[in-house]
Amino acid sequence: RIGAPRPSGARWRMASTYAIAAAAEAASADVCKDDLFSGHKARAGFATSDTESTTASPGVSRASSLCDFVEASGVLAEHLASVDVQPWVAGGFTMVAVLQGAPRNRGRVVCMLDSADGTKVAAKEMPNDWVCEHHNAFVAEYPHETERPWVDVACMSFLRQEGFPYVPRFRGVFRDSDLTRVVTAFAQEGDLHCWCSASAEEVAPGPAREHMMRPLLVHVAHALRWLHDLS
Repeated sequence: RIGAPRPSGARWRMASTYAIAAAAEAASADVCKDDLFSGHKARAGFATSDTESTTASPGVSRASSLCDFVEASGVLAEHLASVDVQPWVAGGFTMVAVLQGAPRNRGRVVCMLDSADGTKVAAKEMPNDWVCEHHNAFVAEYPHETERPWVDVACMSFLRQEGFPYVPRFRGVFRDSDLTRVVTAFAQEGDLHCWCSASAEEVAPGPAREHMMRPLLVHVAHALRWLHDLS
């Protein structure tokens, strides 16, 4: 997709602003960010690494204010309001493996098979009493929380709608009596933080590792250009 035309306009400035909010949150909470290609945020549809714990700091309130500003934008509010939570049907997906814990969302990430077409999907499973009924209920219950699962879903939905190529296919939000599951296409190499940690054990830092990382970093840079080269 390198060289593909990039959309422009205020909605992309909103997505870019959300990426900046995520960076502020990362700095204040002392967490690593997830893979641009696999999941939640640099908060524009990508993910914070859910394997890392947060530590409170004065910067958290600043990050929350940035998140609040972006959430108030008309486009994101539209996507927050339109999240369709579907019933979790027994047998619709079958468990393959647990991929990793998701302690910041009080849950875990699992690999499953879609029984309809046999494709692998990734599902983040979170307890209903944490996710709450919808975004407004979540903010009311956890007003100072920087981890905002409904915003992750809304940003992913928006960016996919706009043709942004560096987020996975969003399969839906599903809920049963205990859990809410956010389901996306499966990224088989996992998130970037885990991949880099694992590869560091195989290839020591140096020219060989830089050579191995170069194609990936080209895609990371191009993904950021999509967000920032707006008009």
